[in-house]
Amino acid sequence: MWSAQTYRPPGMAEPRFGWSGDAQLILPLDREQELISAARLLPNTKSSLESIVSPLLELGARHVRYLHQDEFGPTRAERLAALRRLLGQTRSILCHLNTLPEPLRIHLSSRLAFNETFRQLIQEPDRSDVLNPLSMELLYEAAVDVEACLPRAQAVESAKLMTSLAVVARETMEMLRSVDTSAASDLMLDAVCQRPPLPSANAGSADPLMLLGGGMIELSRCLKQTLDRLKRRGGPRTASFAARVGLAAL
Repeated sequence: MWSAQTYRPPGMAEPRFGWSGDAQLILPLDREQELISAARLLPNTKSSLESIVSPLLELGARHVRYLHQDEFGPTRAERLAALRRLLGQTRSILCHLNTLPEPLRIHLSSRLAFNETFRQLIQEPDRSDVLNPLSMELLYEAAVDVEACLPRAQAVESAKLMTSLAVVARETMEMLRSVDTSAASDLMLDAVCQRPPLPSANAGSADPLMLLGGGMIELSRCLKQTLDRLKRRGGPRTASFAARVGLAAL
């Protein structure tokens, strides 16, 4: 039964940005003496007390961490809210890129084309890392550089466009970094399993902004796919992906 403190009407969930289920393993040392006393009751043990107690302490620590991941992690509604928020952010980036005047596109593309980190990024795409914020970080830096180098005659309107693009790129970068690990696992699973690998690109011949836009379109597609899957899933919330993987490893 829902309490007044925990109930939230449908559609009112807030994202749990920054939440991570990868908690530190903390050994329950307060139970060590109790385990040692129990181990001493075992008949004819061939192993030392330390070799018996140490694995049990580690097992207890892992159990607490899995419980943290599963019981205290984001609910399905909160994961959906995070993915929806990110989907809206990708659409904002695409809108900004698609409406740039041609002179600004050329300036921005040139900045990215001569960036060695950007060339490596697009030559080795990784579908399992669809939440990699590096492309947005590079776009943010390029937009700031272009704004600083604009000719005086273009400074006012063009600077506003570059400032707006830089702000959206920074917001997207920060959001990609802070998506909760449960939602990120849901998205990564779909990205890896549902489609063939992404083709590599020739950094010398491709338009950097088109490649960035293509990456945002791919992320949007993965987000929609994961949102649809989570919305179709009924019944009580199941164990998080991270917890299922951890328990299977025991």
